[in-house]
This record gives sequence, structure tokens and C-alpha cells, in this order.
Amino acid sequence: MTKVTKRSINIFLQIFILIGAYGYLAWKLIMAPTAHLTKQNISQLFYIQNFWLVIILVLLLMLVNWSIEAIKWKYLISKIEEISFPLALKAIFTGVTVSIFTPNRIGEFFGRVFLLKNKQPVRGILITILGSFSQIVIYMICGITGGIIMYYRCLLPQNPSLGKLQWIIIPLAFISLVITILIFLNISFLGNILQNLLPKQWHRIKRWFAVLSYYSRRELTKVLILSFLRYCVFSFQYIILLRMFNIPLSIGNLFMAVMVIFALLVVIPSVALSELGVRSTVAVFVIGMMLPIGLRNDPMVNLGIIGAASTLWLINVALPAIIGSFFVFKLKFFKGNNSKS
Repeated sequence: MTKVTKRSINIFLQIFILIGAYGYLAWKLIMAPTAHLTKQNISQLFYIQNFWLVIILVLLLMLVNWSIEAIKWKYLISKIEEISFPLALKAIFTGVTVSIFTPNRIGEFFGRVFLLKNKQPVRGILITILGSFSQIVIYMICGITGGIIMYYRCLLPQNPSLGKLQWIIIPLAFISLVITILIFLNISFLGNILQNLLPKQWHRIKRWFAVLSYYSRRELTKVLILSFLRYCVFSFQYIILLRMFNIPLSIGNLFMAVMVIFALLVVIPSVALSELGVRSTVAVFVIGMMLPIGLRNDPMVNLGIIGAASTLWLINVALPAIIGSFFVFKLKFFKGNNSKS
């Protein structure tokens, strides 16, 4: 498969996701049988009680969220370079800026490390990927847990015929969790696997992947704890916004829904143009399964779900990207003639 073919397929998939995401939202809000969205409905979103107090709280939690990520990255990157917390936070925001226009935010790995003095950016990128992997592990743990609870509390009572699936779902979920956690806590073995898979290339890349052996299981466990703390912060942000937009679910059900939503967002590919639509679509779909049947196509409820997802994206992604844009010109892609990747 040529590069042109791969690029064409990639563009097609991105367009497909974009059309699918916004098409689904349009159907839920406008074309669904019970949807009668009006300008008055939309205007009601701007007159929510304590709106600005909630927004200020969510903004403060955004700083907490990215500060925890900065602490985690500073802890990980200290194996190759000691940096200050302000520099780590600056790198985090810069990474968000670079990542916002790349598929699945892969630009984040590059946006961070090129603020470092270290002359081996590949090692910094691998460490950054390790930090992102720790967050994915938490998404998986919480997402699978939330999914199982949702299955028993919401899906099974409505569809008793799904009862047979529990003998497949539970074992698969448990096995997936165990494998994911074991891979992360034994990440140094990735080098051994690559050595067997790529014996001819190993002598050229082993100096890069050696960085994965720098971390003990205890240190990796600390990284997981920091990732979980960060997960709690942005989950709390989401719950606050969903409550602000009057989504008619209990706190417990909202937490359950949020756990599933975040897990699904990890596995669904997206780009900047479609990310907001994907987030909103997933939220409407998941929360919709938990709503009473009469409210599933209620335009105000769906609009509230979209409002919460959109506000969270604007505060946690768009705003940090704007902040990070002020540091982009400090990126150093070339460290000198003797630089080695």
C-alpha cells in the first residue's frame, strides 16, 4: 500500500467520522420523531442558574488537571533531564497546542519534548508516550468497570435477552484489565519483544528503548496514581457541567456514564475538526441509553448533554491550546550539529 493510498484512506475515514458525528447530533436534535428544537430552547442554555460560578470552578479544576499532568511528566522525564514545574507546565500546554490539529493528538508527544535541553528527543517522546499509556490504563480500568455496572443496572433490565452475554463480557473484561495493567507495570519487556521482532534493526534503536527500563514497578505505580487523580479531576468537571445543564440522572449514574464515555473516546479515532462532534455524539449515545425512554429524544436534554461535552472540550482542550500557543516559538527542533535522535 503506497503512502498516497494510506493518506487517501486516512482522509476518507476522517471525513466519514466527521459526517457521522455531526449527522447523528443533527438527527437527535432536529430530525428525531420527538425533537422540536427552537431558538428559545437554545437561548435557555445561556440563562442557567449559577452558570458563571460553575464555569469558574471548572476553569480552576482545569488548572489542577493539567498541573497533575505536569507533575507526572516532570516525574517521568527526570530520568533524562531535571526540569522545573513551570517548564513542565509550559511543555504540557505547548503539547496541547501542537496536538490539537493532529490525528488522535499524536503531536502532543513532539510538542512537549522540544522544549527540553536533552539532545535525544526520541527518548523524551517514548517517555511521554509512557505517560499517556498510564492514562489509557486508567481509562480502561474505569471504563470497563463503568461498562459492567451499566450493563447490569441499565442494559440487562431493559433487555433480559442480553443475559447470556455476561459469560463472555465479564471474563473478557477481566482478562483485558489484567493484561493492560501487566503490560504497563512490565513495560521494560517491550525492549525484549522488539529485539526478537526486529533483530536487524535492534542495534540502532536499543539506545532509545532502554529508557523504558529506567522505571521500577513502584515508580510506575506512582505514575498510575497520578493518572487516576487527574482522571478524578476531569470526571468531576464533567459531572458538574452535566448537573449544570440539568441532565436528569443521579450523581452515581452520571459517574457511570462518564467512565464509559471517556473509555470510548480513547478507542475512537478523531481529528481536531471532528473531535468536538465525536465527544458530543458519544455522550449523547451513552447517556441516552440511561435516560427514561420518554426523554431519549428530548431536544433540551440532548442539547444539555452536547452543551456539557462542548464546554468541557473548550475549557480542557481549546483554552490550554491557546495558552500553549504563546510558547510554540520556544520549541527547539534542532539542538545543534551534534544532536542525536
